[in-house]
Amino acid sequence: MEKKSSRFWMSLEQAESPETFDAGGEFRSTPVREGYEAEGLGRRDFMKVMGASALMASLAGCTRRPVQKIVPYVAKPEEVTSGVPNFYASACPRTGYGLLVTAREGRPIKVDGNGDHPLNRGGLDARGLASVHDLYDPDRLRGPVVKGASSTWEAFLASARESVKEGGVAFLTGTVLSPTVQGLLDKTGARHVMVDSVPMDDVLDAQADSYGSRVFPRYRFDKADYVLSIDADFLGTWGSTVEYTKQFAGKRRLEGNRSTMGKLVVFESAPTLTGYNADERHAIHPSDQLHVALALAREVARATGRGTADLDPFGMQDIANRTGVPAAALERVADELLKFRGRGLVVASGKGAHARALQNVVNFLNSALGNEGETVDGTPSYQFKGSYADLEKLVNAMKQGAVKTLVIHGVNPMYSFPKTVGFEEALSKVAHVIYVGTHLDETARKAELVAAESSPFEAWGDVNPAKDVYSIVQPTIRPIWNTKSFLELLLDLAPAFGASVAESAHEQVRNTWRTLHGRYSTGFGFEAFWDDCLQTGVLEAAAKRIAGDGSARAYRGDAIRSSVAAVRGLPPKSDFALVLSESVALGDGSQA
Repeated sequence: MEKKSSRFWMSLEQAESPETFDAGGEFRSTPVREGYEAEGLGRRDFMKVMGASALMASLAGCTRRPVQKIVPYVAKPEEVTSGVPNFYASACPRTGYGLLVTAREGRPIKVDGNGDHPLNRGGLDARGLASVHDLYDPDRLRGPVVKGASSTWEAFLASARESVKEGGVAFLTGTVLSPTVQGLLDKTGARHVMVDSVPMDDVLDAQADSYGSRVFPRYRFDKADYVLSIDADFLGTWGSTVEYTKQFAGKRRLEGNRSTMGKLVVFESAPTLTGYNADERHAIHPSDQLHVALALAREVARATGRGTADLDPFGMQDIANRTGVPAAALERVADELLKFRGRGLVVASGKGAHARALQNVVNFLNSALGNEGETVDGTPSYQFKGSYADLEKLVNAMKQGAVKTLVIHGVNPMYSFPKTVGFEEALSKVAHVIYVGTHLDETARKAELVAAESSPFEAWGDVNPAKDVYSIVQPTIRPIWNTKSFLELLLDLAPAFGASVAESAHEQVRNTWRTLHGRYSTGFGFEAFWDDCLQTGVLEAAAKRIAGDGSARAYRGDAIRSSVAAVRGLPPKSDFALVLSESVALGDGSQA
């Protein structure tokens, strides 16, 4: 039977040579046998296919599927209506940002920022928005692990308490934002070291050098008409990014009597989200960060009467020759910084040998320009409290056998710590390692005891990300698996330390907030105070913190001189440099 020619073609090639066109079809929607295009499916072949289908269907009906029962509400909660979502105010233990959790039929399904929270003001980063997926992660630990095998909490706690009673206990955690957890750690009397997987020690240590106190200041982008960033991706990965983004975006809006959007100038060694949003961007070598800052400091010092001979070697033309940035551009930036005194802001980020010195120069610029106390609020943020110096002391103590039991939570040192720290070698000399986490990760595999940690959506807690800013972390679902929060585990171990604690995490958190109720007297009883904080998601006193205290701290002159000295110790400039940076979406990769 001759194949009929088609009246319609998909292309000229098909019309001119249909055989060649058909042969070139790499992917077909259905598998066909040779010759079927011409003959079509015959009656007998059709009956064969249908008969085989009926036979397979009958066999499938004989297979017994596993019985999986669903359990309806015996007594449906009053606030739950089928198909209608409920909203709960909570907080993120990682950042301290306020959350608004959407739950449907008692299951969290979506997370947004809490518009009433003074830090993130309704905003949230990619990891915060995706955090609800961690709750339903099939790879989560579903119960405690003892010596590599699944176990019970009774066996886990019995072994953990025996280890604690031997003494020599140390806690290694990420930055602890919870005042309740911190209070329990203090009650144990054990050594406690905090370290961040992406350290901010350069900022913290330079604040101690420049002002005498190791704090992470609050940068006020909402009050800055001129922002200079030297490799600080404050819109993407550096600092309290959601808070900064909200402030910066608000400043760029032309609202009310505001007729200008301010200006953002960026010097950076790799493309960043902040650089993409800059009004003026200059590409520099990573080793030139400090030199650019010192050149600007020299001009500002001369103009403000803070001239110092130590800055004389960093003339504009010399730095222009080194960096490739035109001298005219450097001079223009210096003039603009002076023009916006008290209304400008300088931030920087360096992870090399000169990082601390760079921050000291930035502190000098902000103080000399009158930004300190205005766009730089010395009121501390508690989002970054880690110390690599303390970590090094802990590692040395572990190597010497002074640490017999190490409890690790909120950090994965086998993944994130540099090999130069020597943590793996030190860990091998610790008799008992207790790890608290959600997954059997690199550090968990080295631990004798692994506590399966509950999701923040399953447990009570609280956060204090900045001075006078407090929020309650409330559960929106019962624990799906046999897990405990870090707070609950500390309550279980407290008797082994001889500490007196509440019987439940809920009551322990309420005890902390009874203290806050007395400190921030609102004229209401505790229950009304507690309910109001649960509903709004933040302590009312937090709103007052937005204004800041407006007091400028005195800058120590030795800090700038030490920065100049640091330049002499830098290695020669190379044509190539390795720049390691976080992903905006994944951060350090711990939540990938």
